[in-house]
Amino acid sequence: MKAKKRILISAMLGVSISTMMTATAIAQDADPSVIDPAPAPDPADTTFEPQTTIVVTGSYIRGQVEDGPLPVDVFGAEELETRGIDSPLEFIKTLPSVGPVLGDTNQYAAGQSQGVGSINLRSLGPERTLVLFNGRRFAPQPGEGLSDTNLVPLFALSQIEILKDGAASTYGSDAIAGVANFVTKRNFTGLELDADYQFIDGSDGNYRLSALAGFDFGAANIMIGAGWQHRSELATTERDFTQVPYAVNPTGYSFLSNPATYIPKLGPIGQGVAGQNLGLGVDGQLLNACSALGGIEGGFPTGTAVLPVCRYNYVPFANLVEEENRYQVYAQMDVDLSDDLAFFASALCIHPVRTAAR
Repeated sequence: MKAKKRILISAMLGVSISTMMTATAIAQDADPSVIDPAPAPDPADTTFEPQTTIVVTGSYIRGQVEDGPLPVDVFGAEELETRGIDSPLEFIKTLPSVGPVLGDTNQYAAGQSQGVGSINLRSLGPERTLVLFNGRRFAPQPGEGLSDTNLVPLFALSQIEILKDGAASTYGSDAIAGVANFVTKRNFTGLELDADYQFIDGSDGNYRLSALAGFDFGAANIMIGAGWQHRSELATTERDFTQVPYAVNPTGYSFLSNPATYIPKLGPIGQGVAGQNLGLGVDGQLLNACSALGGIEGGFPTGTAVLPVCRYNYVPFANLVEEENRYQVYAQMDVDLSDDLAFFASALCIHPVRTAAR
C-alpha cells in the first residue's frame, strides 16, 4: 500500500515551541535582574541544533538503517544470487545471528513438522522469531508456534530484511528474538527464468527451476510465477563428524531394543505386562551379539551393572538431509484505485513431496 498523504506533525510542534519562546522573551524584558538573556534562535539560522533527543523504541522495518537503534540488515535478490543461495533455509543458515534451525531432515519430529524450515534469531527459539511476508504475519505451523520458511517463494523475492534485536514492544511476544521480513517484487514486468544445480559430496545434488512473469494493465500490475526445488538424500555416513567413538561423544548411542537383554513372558500376548515373567534373558550377550553388531556392552544405570545393556550407534540409521521435491506457485496483484487508495492481493500454493526416512 503506497502512502499518499503525510501529516507534518513536526511543523505544528515547531509553531508551538516558537510561540512559547516568544512569550518568555516578552516577560523577561521587564525584569532588570536578567543580564544579557540568551537570544531566541533565529529560524533562518541553519546552525541551530535542537536540544530534544528522540529515542526510537520500536520498528516496523520501513525506514530503518543498519546504524539505527534497531539495526536492520537488508539482503537484495542480486546478493542472494551472487552468493548461490537456492532456498530460504540455505540463506538463514548463513546468518551469524541465527542459532540451530530445522529444515534439513526433522525425521524424528512428530506431526506435520517434517521438512519444516525455521529461523532462530539469537538462539532464543524459532517460536520467538517473527516471520513476515510483505510486512504481514506469515501463517504459523499448527501447534508448533513457528512459521515454515521453506514455504517462501525465493524466485519472487526482491529482498529479505532481518531485524536482529527484540521488537516485542512493537510486534508482540513472538518477536522477542527479532523479525524476518520476506519482501516480494513490486511492479515487475517481463519474463524471468532461473535454474541452478548445487553439487554436494555424497549426494546426488540439489536442483531448482523457476519462472516469473509480470504484466501491466494500466493501473494494475499482475505477477505470477512457479518453481520446483529438488533436494537429494544425504546420509549421515557420508560425513566423518557423525562417526564419533562412544568415549568422545556418547549422545549418539542408545541401549533401547538392544540384543543383550530381554524378558521372556509365559502366556498369550494379549496379557501384555500382566503375563508371567520367566526371568531375565541375557543369552544375546552370552552369544556375543552386542559386539557382533558393533555395540558396547555395559550396565544400566552406569556403574552399578543392575541391568546388562548393549549400547549401539543409531546415527547411521538417520539422514542429514531427506529427499524432497517442493512445488510452488505464487501470484500477486497491485492496483492503484485512486490517488489515495491502492489494492494488493497475493496467493501462494505449496505442494511438498517428501520421501520417508529410512
